[in-house]
Amino acid sequence: TFENKTETYDETAKSIFIGESLPSGATVSYVGNGKTEAGTYTVTATIDGGNNYVGQTLSAKLTIAKASITGITFNDGTFTYDGTAKSIYIGESLPTGATVSYAGNGKTEAGTHNVIATIDGGNNYVGQTLSAKMTIGKASITGISFNDGTFVYDGTAKSIYIGGTLPTGATVSYLGNGKTEAGTYTVTVTIGGDNYVGQTLSAKLIIEKAAQTI
Repeated sequence: TFENKTETYDETAKSIFIGESLPSGATVSYVGNGKTEAGTYTVTATIDGGNNYVGQTLSAKLTIAKASITGITFNDGTFTYDGTAKSIYIGESLPTGATVSYAGNGKTEAGTHNVIATIDGGNNYVGQTLSAKMTIGKASITGISFNDGTFVYDGTAKSIYIGGTLPTGATVSYLGNGKTEAGTYTVTVTIGGDNYVGQTLSAKLIIEKAAQTI
């Protein structure tokens, strides 16, 4: 008998052979054995019967199935916004011949992004698709002050503002500024933006009474 055979790729050469011992004087030779790469091959066994037996030729299929890629992880990644592009990658090296491509990497803005890793197994490995979450958290804004301000009434509107420089993309809005009359007012500033943690600060706007001149 000379039967079909299926193996799984493991980098070693695969072969199939006739299933029984030949009678004395007969020999066999093979064409198509010793294959390593995944695929389906035709192997021919040619039996030389020698002086006493009729020769014959048999054929069978040698199938080397693609192997599964195991031990690969693709984990979620967490970063803090800093204006640079962020990416996540599989955690291990791929076997020879396999490649990986990513969709959804290279994000800059704060948020949660889906990233897909598509592994092409090449000739010898089964391809697979993995997904993970890449989270870019909002950054804190530092170096900002909001201090009380004191003015003397002169009939013009008075306001107070934050000290320090806001990073690119941050926004600021004030509530309670633009007062003209003498008094003490609470001014609130709200700082935020798509990529920054919002914060609210408050300070006193004091407009003192002006001295009366005669």
